[in-house]
Amino acid sequence: MCTSQTRVWRSHRNFEIKAQTIAGVFTAGSNNTISRNVIHHVGSPSIGESEGVRVNRGSGNRVAGNTIHHIGPGAESRGIWLLESRDGIVEDNTAYLIRKDGIRDWKGLDNTLRRNNSFLNWVGISLNTTTGATVVDNMIYENTQGLQLKHLSYSRVLDYWGLPLGRWSVVTHNTVFRSTEASASVIDPDPAFATGHPKACPASINAQPTAELIGRLSGLKECAATPPKSAVACGVFQARARTVAGAAAGIPNRASRNGCRGTWMIGASMSSSKAPK
Repeated sequence: MCTSQTRVWRSHRNFEIKAQTIAGVFTAGSNNTISRNVIHHVGSPSIGESEGVRVNRGSGNRVAGNTIHHIGPGAESRGIWLLESRDGIVEDNTAYLIRKDGIRDWKGLDNTLRRNNSFLNWVGISLNTTTGATVVDNMIYENTQGLQLKHLSYSRVLDYWGLPLGRWSVVTHNTVFRSTEASASVIDPDPAFATGHPKACPASINAQPTAELIGRLSGLKECAATPPKSAVACGVFQARARTVAGAAAGIPNRASRNGCRGTWMIGASMSSSKAPK
């Protein structure tokens, strides 16, 4: 729906969008909804970054129930990119065969990423130079890196939002497995602190797989994610992705039953299940 006076899109839903070069959906402003779209084959070899959905600044935007795949081959291509936005919700999306990040929150404030499926990407979900984010109940698997938590509460994001102190980012109850490099990487925030911001200890992530998940995965063959310097977005996974994505990434079950379960609080050591020493 577009209002005749302000010319601002409020809702974009139920479309198939393909063969674009920079973005399948680009939105700027606040309180927009992008939902139930199929967005695929976005990118060009001559363009360094492309996005399935790009939310450019604003607040209160919602990206929900979209299926996004084959975004690239530009090295900085992403399935969903929240760019300098706040109070947004990204939920119930499926992102796969993305050249870099399935979902990225960059320089954001108080955004929520929940119940998404992100697989066969370079990074499943990335928090980069953001503060106050919540990442919960996501299925993240068969990526090179599952979760990438980088430069949280860095000084430039605090300065951008006019905050004297950083806010907690909470990563909890996600299922992350079969990552070829790291299930979760946390990069020390130093030198991140705006004036008056206290120095915090690096995060400590402790979790252990359940017996049911170990039994399910035993004997399966490992599959590497697309190499970072590959000239093609994700070609080696195309046939397999059609099979996996056909069930909307429905296997395995959500973290309420299987997977590496724990409560992670970025900036403090906190876990509901501790790994054996």
